[in-house]
Amino acid sequence: MLRLGLYGRANKCRALVSEDSLGQVASQNAGNFTVVNDAATLPFLRPPIGMDKVEMTEQAQKIGTHETLIELDQDCC
Repeated sequence: MLRLGLYGRANKCRALVSEDSLGQVASQNAGNFTVVNDAATLPFLRPPIGMDKVEMTEQAQKIGTHETLIELDQDCC
């Protein structure tokens, strides 16, 4: 997280954005999100926080990012 923050600051980013969804996997829980937020040196945004996998897949298809995402990671929506 520190490296991402340093990269973001070096490239004049204003925030870090993640595809985290609360409860989708065991590590995606409020406690772990708090640790990440505390370590982040930039605001940490999670647009799909309340979406389930089906909703995330539908949204990715709607905005045209689904094909790119599945090329990067077979378990990515």
